[in-house]
Amino acid sequence: MEAAAAEKGLSLSKSIGQGLVINSDQEMVRQVFAILLENAIKYCDENGQISVSLAKSGHRVICSVKNSGRGIAKEDLPRIFDRFYRADKSRAGENGGFGLGLSIAKTMINRLGGDLTAESIENEWTVFTFTLDETAAAHL
Repeated sequence: MEAAAAEKGLSLSKSIGQGLVINSDQEMVRQVFAILLENAIKYCDENGQISVSLAKSGHRVICSVKNSGRGIAKEDLPRIFDRFYRADKSRAGENGGFGLGLSIAKTMINRLGGDLTAESIENEWTVFTFTLDETAAAHL
């Protein structure tokens, strides 16, 4: 993902707490993280910034992916995890997506007993945050 970010002139910063371990389905967590980072790269403004943070709070691990850019309108935020939903209809399919990534990410995090949320300020930034228990196990 670093190559894709660099190609677009994006600044990528990371803040990762020491000694963090998630005893969970590594592939599911990796896929969620990949979806969130791909979205951040797609929707970040040119020469913008992406920041990734991973921290621990009690027995929970909190991961956030934030990007500068157009953001998501307040009225669209409640629906962004819906399957096939695109806040900007003119961009549907433009970036090779179909509006499934965030729905898939939310489903995977929920199966692991966690939560995925989004916050945004239009024309400034968007941040997606997921939380998992340190010993998250898939509930299939």
